[in-house]
Amino acid sequence: MNDRLKNAFEAVHAESDLKEKTSEFLSRKTQGYQRNRRPLRRLVPVMACCLLVLLFSIGTGWLYFTPVSAITIDINPSLELSINRFDRVLSVKGYNEDGRYIANAVNVTFLKYEDALRKILNDTDIQEHLRRDEPMSIVVVSPDQQQSDKMLNTVKSCTQGHHNVHCHAGNSEEASAAQAVGLSLGKYRAFLELQALDPSVTPEEIQGLTMREIRNRIAAFFETQQPVSSSPDGTSSEQGTDTPSSEASAVSSCEEEPHYGQGNGAGQGNGMGQGNGMGQGNGNGQGNGNGQGNGNGQGNGAGHGHGHGNGQHRGRNAS
Repeated sequence: MNDRLKNAFEAVHAESDLKEKTSEFLSRKTQGYQRNRRPLRRLVPVMACCLLVLLFSIGTGWLYFTPVSAITIDINPSLELSINRFDRVLSVKGYNEDGRYIANAVNVTFLKYEDALRKILNDTDIQEHLRRDEPMSIVVVSPDQQQSDKMLNTVKSCTQGHHNVHCHAGNSEEASAAQAVGLSLGKYRAFLELQALDPSVTPEEIQGLTMREIRNRIAAFFETQQPVSSSPDGTSSEQGTDTPSSEASAVSSCEEEPHYGQGNGAGQGNGMGQGNGMGQGNGNGQGNGNGQGNGNGQGNGAGHGHGHGNGQHRGRNAS
């Protein structure tokens, strides 16, 4: 059976005209595909260029959206701005309820950080805190020292005219430690300062406090630790009177935040020279000098010393 079918098909032969017509018909239908087909190797350079463009786009996007620096702002709202290498704000994080409100209310994403800072400082709520003379702490953090210095100078320029604003440069280690306890860097620094005086204080306590409240607690600690000494006229006086409130030393520009210490007591005037009396001595005998009282309250007047001055001067910390 198979042999019979094979012999039948072998007997079929196409004429030469039929073959040519069939070839022309196929060529017209395929539009000369066989003659115009491009080799695949010609597409390789095009594909390589497309791949390079894609990789460049991905690389640039990765650089743009990678934070390299930060600025923290603490007053009552506590905020942190994440900054990329192009000085643009990538995100705003609120560390407390007020901070989260400001982060949502003030849209500063992708702005230059100096423009973002000005916009935040001009916010109604922030302005209200500043009008109440609340202290504000701004800390810049960058792994590059040159960039850190540049950012700090820019921030100081942005805060010109705002009262009671204190600017600092931080480091990555501090920022990591602050994040670990859930505090912004400005509050974390204030927390460490208070914890050195009162070891019982916790980050959770600090989280709900304003910067003024933290500074008031630091100031209160020094006030309760003031030693009392007796002055020459029998009255008592406190040593270390150079313990200002945190706001007292601020001026209308970004400056170093005040630190608290104790000055030397009556009559010493440490750092400012010797305290001078009122010019009258209080000696009990005959004076033998020129009538001038010297700093320790003992007069050497030309007559009986009976003046009202003690030559007492309260010292100030040299800063």
